[in-house]
Amino acid sequence: MDQGAAQAVPEPAVPGTVRRARPSRRIPQLGKLIGLLALLADDEQRDRLEADLDRYYGRDLRDLYRRDEHGRRLLTLRMLFVRVLALPADSALAVAANDGRMPWSTTDHLLADLWALQARAHGGKKAPKQHPGRPRPKAKPMTAAKAEKYRTAQRRRQQIRDRRQQPQLPPGGGNTA
Repeated sequence: MDQGAAQAVPEPAVPGTVRRARPSRRIPQLGKLIGLLALLADDEQRDRLEADLDRYYGRDLRDLYRRDEHGRRLLTLRMLFVRVLALPADSALAVAANDGRMPWSTTDHLLADLWALQARAHGGKKAPKQHPGRPRPKAKPMTAAKAEKYRTAQRRRQQIRDRRQQPQLPPGGGNTA
């Protein structure tokens, strides 16, 4: 093993612990086994998974129930989970999880940034700020505390608007006598 490859793997923060890979976006975050079982329970997702297994690994989903000549399973749930995590961005599961569009790679984002720079340099003020095909970030759901702060701020703004729209009395309180 060359030293460059050994240095590329980060050391765990605490000796004796295992550094975990980032969780997959294709499997709901309910826990590994439960998420995988939920994926298998959904007919459309199971069909996509079966297509991906065949396309990328030459395996059949029915191998979960088949055994070899020594009585071992041809495909275990763990083996299936590892394969799902390693599916590339153009897999049917990844495309379905991204609303039917292939997820953008780092290269795609960099090329879109270069396109936007060129458009601004040559288009002036009318140039778009970013590439029209660039995926928009999804809005994060608000926490209850943040939603309450937002509603309070809206109420204050409305009160200020209401006060500004009230007719102003002339100096002296409106008495002309």
